[in-house]
Amino acid sequence: MQEAPDYKDIIKNPMDFLTLKKRVETGLVEDIDAMVNELNLIFDNAMQYNGEGTDYYKMAATLKDLVARQKVIYVKWRAEKGGVGDKPVAAVAAEDDKPMAGKGRRRSGGR
Repeated sequence: MQEAPDYKDIIKNPMDFLTLKKRVETGLVEDIDAMVNELNLIFDNAMQYNGEGTDYYKMAATLKDLVARQKVIYVKWRAEKGGVGDKPVAAVAAEDDKPMAGKGRRRSGGR
């Protein structure tokens, strides 16, 4: 880590998006709470390392707030859809990526 040689001295529990992606794909992050916790770790680390007032801190704080708000929306949506809130994150992502049978995308523009 050449750009931040003191990072591991300051951040005791590092996490990054690539590691998180691998953890989701291998089933180590199994539910929405675990996913949000991992994301918050990334954001908290960025805020701790960079310090209040920096652009990195502000961006991390904004993303942390956005994730919290999106979690509330997601949990409500899953409940309304009849889904189980504790379904594995990877399974939900795969399920939501499947095209709906007979439901093609519509073009905007009046056609």
